[in-house]
Amino acid sequence: MEMQGRPREGVAFLSNTIDDWTTCKWIACHNFWHWALYHIEQGEHAAALDIYDSEIGKRANSGQMLDIVDACSMLFRLELEGVKVGQERWDDVVEIVRPHVDDHLLVFNDSHFLMAFNGGKKKSYSDQLLESLRNFVA
Repeated sequence: MEMQGRPREGVAFLSNTIDDWTTCKWIACHNFWHWALYHIEQGEHAAALDIYDSEIGKRANSGQMLDIVDACSMLFRLELEGVKVGQERWDDVVEIVRPHVDDHLLVFNDSHFLMAFNGGKKKSYSDQLLESLRNFVA
């Protein structure tokens, strides 16, 4: 539905099946991320931010990397839409991401960490990540 421009149907599907997938910790946060994306597509930024606050942001503390990158991405996407998500949300995500600055398991993760550091206006952390990446590939 997402790739077909059917965000209303996506919201309906996820809301009608919530009991089927919220018990699965590995995918629940990501489904909430998609749900928030559907709201962004419809210009419903407050609804997307509500999902972030009630689900995505809280689940980012799970230690699961997908949950962490979902939080980074959602805040960044909202900011790209002109939504000021607030420094406190960024600070929370930055503190979750910071211990992973030298992991370099996937460049996908590293790019999301950079989103968090830049969104959170933490230039020194961004610089640290970039230097760590340079050293990793050298």
